[in-house]
Amino acid sequence: MDNRWTKPIGVVLALGCLVAVISRLTALSVNSLNTKRSAELVDQRMRRAYHIYATGSFSEATNEMYSYLTFLTNTSADVRRLRDIDALRYIANEKLAYMAAASGDLTNACEHLRQVYETHQHEAMSGRVSAIPKADFPEFVIRGVEAIDLKTGANWKSEFVLTTNTTAKVKMLFESGLTNPP
Repeated sequence: MDNRWTKPIGVVLALGCLVAVISRLTALSVNSLNTKRSAELVDQRMRRAYHIYATGSFSEATNEMYSYLTFLTNTSADVRRLRDIDALRYIANEKLAYMAAASGDLTNACEHLRQVYETHQHEAMSGRVSAIPKADFPEFVIRGVEAIDLKTGANWKSEFVLTTNTTAKVKMLFESGLTNPP
């Protein structure tokens, strides 16, 4: 075999490997930068949603919370390394469950409670939180939302008030697993 071809081929292969490594590192760096920007966008959307929840009308707050929830659902998997998207969705669904109940929309209230409860059960099974029985869960969510709203405010509450009668209906409907009120 002629050695004059062996060295150039080795050099070409080494350069090819070097180019591949540099390309991969550049791609990882760009991907990391995009992930950080996406995480910052998640934070911006969250601040906007909760600002409107606190200061907007019922319609504005509901629309923004649904928009935020859709955004979180469609957020790329890369951001999940930097932000707990499931926890953010949990909180948004808690707010929407409360709002739906306050407005008398028992079906949507129970649907959002169901989504929150599924996340809660997953967290309880993993040992990250204490399990709350299904029968107590609606009141747990209501107390939690009300405690936070006392600190942050919720202007939309001037339009609707969650009554004990409605709370009892939501609890009964949620416990029974029905999707529509009787």
